[in-house]
Amino acid sequence: MRTVAMMMLLGMFVVGGSVGIPDSIASEFQSQCIQDAIATRVECKALCQENFQMDKDECWDVPHECAETCRSARETCVDEALDDLDLCLIPCSNTLADAKEDCRLLYPAGSQDLDRCIDAAQLTAFICRDDCRESIHLAAELKSCRKTFRVCIKACMNL
Repeated sequence: MRTVAMMMLLGMFVVGGSVGIPDSIASEFQSQCIQDAIATRVECKALCQENFQMDKDECWDVPHECAETCRSARETCVDEALDDLDLCLIPCSNTLADAKEDCRLLYPAGSQDLDRCIDAAQLTAFICRDDCRESIHLAAELKSCRKTFRVCIKACMNL
C-alpha cells in the first residue's frame, strides 16, 4: 500500500516537474523514496535471515536461543580474527601510501621512473600483506571458530 502511494506521489512529481514543481524538490523526493526502498529491503532481508535461522534450528532440533548464542560467539570469534589481520595490515597500507607520495615527488607524472618506483612500492606492500596473513594464521583461527561453533551447536542438541 505504501509503495503504491509512493509511486503515485512520484508520478505527481514527475508530471508536476513539467508544470512548475522545482527539480530540486522532485529530486529530493526521489532520493528519499530510494532511501525508503533500501531500508525496506534491509528489513526484509533481516527478517528472512532470522526466519531461515529459526527453520534451520528446528530442522536440527536445536533450541533457537541456544543456537543464536552459538552464532553470536562464532561471529565474535571471526571478528576478532579479522581485527587482528586488519591491525597488521594498517602499516602496510600506510607505508604504500607514503611510498607512492614519495615517488610522485621524485619523478615526473607519466615517466617510466615513476612507474618503476610505484611498482616497487606495491611489491613491498604485497610482501607486507602476505607476511601479515601468514603471521596471523587467519585460516587456522577461522577453522577454530567453526569447530567451536559445531561443539556449541551439539551441546544445544542435548538441551
